[in-house]
Amino acid sequence: MAFFAPLRSVCRARRVPRHGLTLVEFLVVASVIAALITILLPALSMMREGSRRAACMSAVGNVAKAFQGHDATMGQIPGWRNVLDPYTTASARAASDPAARAATCVSWTVPLLPYLGQKEIADWYASFRLERTATDDARTKLVAPFVCPSVTTDLESPAPLCYFVNGGNGALTLSGSTAAPRRQYPGDGVCGDAAGNLPSQPWYAGGDAYEPLRGSLAAVTDADGTTTTLLLAERTGTAAPRDVSWADNPLPSPHAPDADTRKSTHAILQSMTPPLLTTGSSTAPWMQGRDDAGLRFPSSRHGGGFVAAFCDSHVSFISDSIDAWVYAQVLSSDSRAGRLSERVRELQRKPGADGTPADYVFDEHDLRKRGR
Repeated sequence: MAFFAPLRSVCRARRVPRHGLTLVEFLVVASVIAALITILLPALSMMREGSRRAACMSAVGNVAKAFQGHDATMGQIPGWRNVLDPYTTASARAASDPAARAATCVSWTVPLLPYLGQKEIADWYASFRLERTATDDARTKLVAPFVCPSVTTDLESPAPLCYFVNGGNGALTLSGSTAAPRRQYPGDGVCGDAAGNLPSQPWYAGGDAYEPLRGSLAAVTDADGTTTTLLLAERTGTAAPRDVSWADNPLPSPHAPDADTRKSTHAILQSMTPPLLTTGSSTAPWMQGRDDAGLRFPSSRHGGGFVAAFCDSHVSFISDSIDAWVYAQVLSSDSRAGRLSERVRELQRKPGADGTPADYVFDEHDLRKRGR
């Protein structure tokens, strides 16, 4: 042991004496850490939002593929309003007033449930009985594909819906006369009112009678094309309603006031009046310059635009500064004569060189240069 004593002595001599940080050193370290946090936090926030937006795009894509599955199986896509028996007929016959009868049709969300892995809820509708109790109500269940991950903490509905379909004008613009059942313009949107509003139907709500409209992706392919026709988009901006449920029963347009209809149809709607004819602006006055813009138009919490899916199921992030006439073009599915209402055709006109409205021929570059 004595042999190692000199070695231990040398080791002790080489030890660095311990001491604490001085105040200056502590402040330097703290300032460096604060600077790093300042630099990294925005980057981390952007990464989190990028992840949420990617998840939102995935959800929208899954819903669009569910439309394709329904179309392949049934030969048609759901309308923004649909009849689903026995749920609709049984409920309508038991209702005591037109408003209650009208509210027994289902939104586009319900026919898609089997194609979104929601067999249990779909079976509840398929075996519906009036004596079902509140404890056995599948309409209160959360359907994850209908929820944008960026707004999960800011929704008031237990079964929220963040995505809305292209319903055009929601059957507010019809052809024909009031003397006979009127027809919906198939080119104004993609998903029409597939239930219709006829006196012979138990869900008839009164007002203007009109025929059902059942669309298909094949019809869109033969018309304006699936790659440039909008199918659905998110509507989750700060002005959008937060209490909308996927199970809300939509009301027919002739029965409900405009604002209620725009909320209950679960549909993206075009403006009922010509938009402000500007050359494009980051403030998107045609969207934000209306009191009801939160109900009429797509929106999101992602910032700068909204996630949308087209009829061929590809998903894009569309800038909210997209020109109004370009937006009106991607909403219409069939621009041929007699298929598109004059009201919508008017929305598709852009300012000419002298400032007067001129016909706009759709150019995909006008969509891509403003989207991401």
